[in-house]
Amino acid sequence: WEYFILEEFIEWDNLEDEKIQHDYIGNIQKVKDFIRWFCKTISPLWNKWIVHRDIKPNNIIVFNDKVNILDFWIATYEEWWTVYTTVWNQPKTFLYAAPEQVHWQKEFISVKTDFFCLWILAYKLYYWVLPFWNCPDEIAQNFQQNYLNFYLKPDDDLNNFFTFVFQKNIYERP
Repeated sequence: WEYFILEEFIEWDNLEDEKIQHDYIGNIQKVKDFIRWFCKTISPLWNKWIVHRDIKPNNIIVFNDKVNILDFWIATYEEWWTVYTTVWNQPKTFLYAAPEQVHWQKEFISVKTDFFCLWILAYKLYYWVLPFWNCPDEIAQNFQQNYLNFYLKPDDDLNNFFTFVFQKNIYERP
């Protein structure tokens, strides 16, 4: 089978826009709704083992509660834990990358990678900061540890989700 992904031209602001992001800060329900809409949008691809590999704010447009996922040029097909790609290196946007992307572990790239990256984005939308710091060296150093270090507000409804998803070991992730 060969898969083709067609993208429509959408003229609207993406999640990189601070005015749009501002609506999500501290709003648990809005962040949960975003995650739900995102998963509903991408699940047909994930069900066919297609991995986006570059989930980040400027690749997502939200309009009228509909999530549009953009920029599939580095998407790949995962089959039996082997990732096929035409790109020679491990594509990613460092600030929104999963540990296996940061450490060039191509053999571990899967839909779990995308899911981890989605939760980095959700964390950024909710807290207005990135979970694993803001520069590549700090992120890589955090991902070298046995556990991932990130801030959580006390008694917050999203804490269990972030703790559950932010696992360095891909086999421990949902």
